[in-house]
Amino acid sequence: MIQNPGNKIYHDHETNAEEVYKKYLSNEADQSTFKEITLYPMEKLHSLSDIIRGNSVIDVSLGPNISVLLAISDLFKDITVLKNSKPSLRAVEKWMKNHPGALDFSHASSKASDLRDNSAGALEIEAQLRSAIKQVLPCDFTKENITAPVVLEKADCVVCTWMLGTVSTDQMSYMNNMKKLAAMLKPGGRLVVFGGINAGYFCAAEKKYHTLWYDENTVRKALGDAGCHVQSIDVKESIIPDHTLDNTHAFCALAVKGDA
Repeated sequence: MIQNPGNKIYHDHETNAEEVYKKYLSNEADQSTFKEITLYPMEKLHSLSDIIRGNSVIDVSLGPNISVLLAISDLFKDITVLKNSKPSLRAVEKWMKNHPGALDFSHASSKASDLRDNSAGALEIEAQLRSAIKQVLPCDFTKENITAPVVLEKADCVVCTWMLGTVSTDQMSYMNNMKKLAAMLKPGGRLVVFGGINAGYFCAAEKKYHTLWYDENTVRKALGDAGCHVQSIDVKESIIPDHTLDNTHAFCALAVKGDA
């Protein structure tokens, strides 16, 4: 049962992707919010670059976010992007095609360039990512295979950014959804999950959207039950202003999938 029945379910509503982008991902976002939602995952993934390298990665990020992939576009040749809302999927497709009016991630690509000590420029990093993204697909966590009817090849890495709490209705659902993420990995593959601890909702376009309340122990148990060994969990106090995203802490969990 959803804890806050008055809050909307993000993927059940045709939310304007631009509103999510403006509030959390753009240069116009509150700087504390942008730092936590966008920069924190980019910096963490860059710091893990020696660990999560491989040929393929599947990205499961909330909203029209592709910033996290700009941080690791040099690590993978085969990138699959999954989106659980049609507006977000369309926004990524427009960005891929350099469509007029596409969302602008140049500030994020500039940050990615800074993280790499300017070894690659912002435009080069964006071109690199467009070349590496092979598929942009819808996903549905109510299905056992979230990309059904498409069956994806197992990946070397799965990155899930701010998604899991929004698609999970209770603790058991969270456990099952973590298993669905792990199921997309090869044995020995890495799972990187970002989320908010003690959360209740997030806001966009003057609306409140559901996100599940859980704690660090829930994350650890979910990863273990999914057949993954936790390598590290970084937990930091949230710096997001009140009434934007209701969580006390943000976290990054890194785990490796055990043998089949």
